[in-house]
Amino acid sequence: MLEKRIPPLALVVIVAFAMWGIAAVSPPIKIGDTLRLFVAAALFLLGTLFPLAGVISFRRANTTI
Repeated sequence: MLEKRIPPLALVVIVAFAMWGIAAVSPPIKIGDTLRLFVAAALFLLGTLFPLAGVISFRRANTTI
């Protein structure tokens, strides 16, 4: 169950090419600066808080990260 069927590095490459391909064929989304900055700030907070919560839970359990 813990075996990875696709190596993580290969998965990164696959997802990167998929993102590039989608960006190449899709039209650009025009949104205002305020909304763009709000979304960027929200994603930054989520990207910071989730790993921080993991570190806190590992420290509380007295295990290594």
